[in-house]
Amino acid sequence: MKNFHVVICDDSFEGILWIKLQDKLNKADVLYSCVCYLPPINSTRTCDANEYFDMLISQIHIYGKDAFFYICGDFNGRCSEMEDFIPGIDILPERKVLDFTANAYGENLCDFCINANCCILNGRNSKKDNFTYVSTQGSSVVDYCLVPYEAIEKFTNFEVLTVSELTEKTQLFSQIDSITVKPDHSLLMWDLNVNIHDIAKTVESNTISEQRYLKFDVQNIPNHMFQDNIEELNDMIYSLESSVNSQTDLNNCYSVFVDLIKTEMMDKLKVKEICANSAISNKRRRSKKPWWSEALTELWNSLCCAEKEMLKSHGHRKKELRLIFVQRRKCFDKEVQKCKRIYWKKQQDNIENLLTSNSQQFWKEIGKIGVGQERRKRIPMEVVREDGTTSNDMTDILQVWQDSFQTLLNSSGNNSISETQNEINESDGSYLNEHISLEELIRAIRSLKNNKASGIDEIPGEVLKNPKLVKFLLTLFNKCFETGMVPDIWSPGPAKYLLPNTVGTKEVDVTKKGAPSFTFGSRYFLDKSFSPGPAYNVDSSFTSKGRGVGPSYSFGGRIKEPTRWVSPGPGAYSTDRKPLREINAPAYSLSPRTTQRRIDYTPSPNAYSLPSTIGPNVPGQRGGYASSIQGKSSYMNFNADLAKSPGPASYFPNNQNGNKKNPPSYSISGRGKPEKYDNSVPGPGAYSPSLVNMTSSPRYPIGVRHSQFQMPVMPLANVSD
Repeated sequence: MKNFHVVICDDSFEGILWIKLQDKLNKADVLYSCVCYLPPINSTRTCDANEYFDMLISQIHIYGKDAFFYICGDFNGRCSEMEDFIPGIDILPERKVLDFTANAYGENLCDFCINANCCILNGRNSKKDNFTYVSTQGSSVVDYCLVPYEAIEKFTNFEVLTVSELTEKTQLFSQIDSITVKPDHSLLMWDLNVNIHDIAKTVESNTISEQRYLKFDVQNIPNHMFQDNIEELNDMIYSLESSVNSQTDLNNCYSVFVDLIKTEMMDKLKVKEICANSAISNKRRRSKKPWWSEALTELWNSLCCAEKEMLKSHGHRKKELRLIFVQRRKCFDKEVQKCKRIYWKKQQDNIENLLTSNSQQFWKEIGKIGVGQERRKRIPMEVVREDGTTSNDMTDILQVWQDSFQTLLNSSGNNSISETQNEINESDGSYLNEHISLEELIRAIRSLKNNKASGIDEIPGEVLKNPKLVKFLLTLFNKCFETGMVPDIWSPGPAKYLLPNTVGTKEVDVTKKGAPSFTFGSRYFLDKSFSPGPAYNVDSSFTSKGRGVGPSYSFGGRIKEPTRWVSPGPGAYSTDRKPLREINAPAYSLSPRTTQRRIDYTPSPNAYSLPSTIGPNVPGQRGGYASSIQGKSSYMNFNADLAKSPGPASYFPNNQNGNKKNPPSYSISGRGKPEKYDNSVPGPGAYSPSLVNMTSSPRYPIGVRHSQFQMPVMPLANVSD
């Protein structure tokens, strides 16, 4: 153990302890050891077994995915003869059973082994097997060592030593007190013969099955290809014509031809190795994203694997798998943003350098980044008529397309189907047995599409179009046509396999529900005439004396009265309009001046603008601080009232009328209305001079001034009342 760093990785769950052993010289070599204890069913420390094993599976996915591990501990489960693997799928050595009693924990343990791709080491590769629990109450097997399926051959000499055997082997009888209670659990021992670095590679290779193949650059095939192999091709043609008489000879000749082509492709064409599997691929998945990198491909593959595992899970593991998926997605998104920033920064620096060094290339790069997208040509919605004029009317466009398809799909001749059939019947069919001509072969080779997957012989179609290979191919095809033999690598072809029919009742697929079958024929007429009788549908209202129903009437709406001709009056005529059947006078409309030529869609130099380098929206750079200029704040100003105490103006004077004499109050109002003056003068009869006494002077009464402090006289009250 002195060569390893021992670290406790995880002890968060009670009863599960993960220990990490890391090599001091090579930190990539890691071994995980898990120690477990599951309390018995009737114990006071009992826990949910399903939750216990679910947590153990989730930790295996974390620690045991890319490193080697084993699990050992007391599970208090008795498995008896229950299977800890899937028979027929997992190939494991037979397990020797000592304890033939089973309980619920043992069933949970076997289910855990199947779900975690682990197996029980007890009874397999064993040197000496025994009970792991020995007491006065009995013996059982409750302690187990669990290892991965693919690493079971690395564990050898499994041995179980009881406490008595251990003390006897180590000669500890003299040092152990007889009163001391001896442990009832046995010691599990085994040999682990493995290089940790190699087993990590083995686990990784078993997890991901790689399949690699070579991909050739067939876009740039040199003209001198197969120039040095003309003599070899001629020898193969001669051998094919003279000495090939059996299937073995044909297979050997074609194998030599394929090897010749592959050798020439390796020498003359560029090639790269492609890794094709379900998890890893070095193909750039985003052709329209130039910032994509190989690191993003690996992160994307890892993200897809995590997503598939999460979607396939429907039980307790879904929560842990979702956590792993979310972590990988965050890592992928972070790397994508980083690659984008690096790419746009390089593009910006490149464009800035071209602005001073190469102006022509500068405008080309500007057009590539999307500024000149409006100049792209589009398919015009217009057609050319028979007279040579161009029309963009939708009716004319549809009519021209309709006429073109009618001419394309319908025969221009007058030959009927029956006449064509007679011509075929009259021919002897000898042309079907003729050899394949050179023109037919060249026409077939030219019809091969480019950039398509190669066949089983791994020869691309672009290579077969080489003129130097045409002669050999022509000889090979004619040889196959004459003898009826083809190379074994070609057969069987897709036409050899026919799916069973699902329509009708003959030769149908018995595993599927048959579809209804119908026969559609032409309408036919009978020449025979039938006598009347049941062939006619006689109405039930007819009798021997005629129709036996009452008169029937139909009621319709009132007929519209014919409209009377009303002659127009004088006001119905408009003299300002042109008379009928007369030519219009020339009419002119005033409009602004039109353009002298077509619009030039090519933008001028000042129509382009480089991305701004100020503000938050700078491509490829982190946005700088954006500040806004405001007015001077009143906070902490010289006239700021920090104490927030009220000023003198905040107080209102008290009303003095409450405790003192009211002062005089005046009200200002508007001017009053003058009294009306009566201008009427009394007449002579309005006066009475006889009533005037002129002997005495006028008299005026003068009153006494009373004091304000004089006590008023209080009258006596009437007591009797």
